[in-house]
Amino acid sequence: GFLVSAKGYIAFPFAGQLKVAGLTIQQIQTLIARKISKYIRHPQITVRVVDFRSKEIQVLGQVGGASTMPLTDRRVTLFDAINKSGGVEKKNADTARIFIVRGDLQHLHIFWVDAKSPIMMMVTQRFILRNNDVVYIPPVGMSSWNRVLATLLPTLGLGAVARSI
Repeated sequence: GFLVSAKGYIAFPFAGQLKVAGLTIQQIQTLIARKISKYIRHPQITVRVVDFRSKEIQVLGQVGGASTMPLTDRRVTLFDAINKSGGVEKKNADTARIFIVRGDLQHLHIFWVDAKSPIMMMVTQRFILRNNDVVYIPPVGMSSWNRVLATLLPTLGLGAVARSI
């Protein structure tokens, strides 16, 4: 396998350093084949992405195991992420208040999900997580919205947009 550098390059034998960031798999195959065709007649190149390391989400709070989860070419819903983190702790988790924090301090969005509602569970199946999202499941008895924000973002000094999905 070949690792893609932070700057988007791979080092391939007979082809040298190749910039692959932003290219499709087919474009990478064509690029490598063209570069090594000086040395190998009719090269047949297969490129497969084995691991994604640049995009990830965090799952925190009352789950089986808080985790950092890589995002791959497959879409990840809120419930996919919770399940892959060991599921919610049934006795301690407040599933009526699941929060997804998205964005940065200048453009912060906080989504609130009531997973006890069957309708909301169906809607949430269409909620796709994005790079750097934070999923937080608070404990039962979480007293206030301010406490949730203080737990998640202790340095929050700017306004935030909160939405219920």
